[in-house]
Amino acid sequence: MSRRRRVRRYPGAGGAFIIGGTSAAALRRAARVGDGWQAVGRDPAEFAADRARLRDLTQRPVEAGARIAWSSGQSLTALLAEIDRWRQAQPAHLAIWIGALAAAANRIAALGDALGREPR
Repeated sequence: MSRRRRVRRYPGAGGAFIIGGTSAAALRRAARVGDGWQAVGRDPAEFAADRARLRDLTQRPVEAGARIAWSSGQSLTALLAEIDRWRQAQPAHLAIWIGALAAAANRIAALGDALGREPR
């Protein structure tokens, strides 16, 4: 027997409440209680369609972003091309999963150099 719990915000909890996922239920939750929504496993066109559905579900301002993965076999050039494709979709944010921890520092540095960003 499954028990469903209603997701709700608690006053004074602080921080942004970001809902991830692309199911109809995730979009409804983001529309109802989220400050933001993050698509995962979508391409830019699918993201745009999901974002339109989200906008249809609420009048509240819900920031819509996405997360992509820099897979181990993907070159930096291919990742930069993917980022450019995402720019066309104009997500509020684009998170990039960098991959395994052992190579993360080098990959982050290479991506930062390619994007012309100074490390913080």
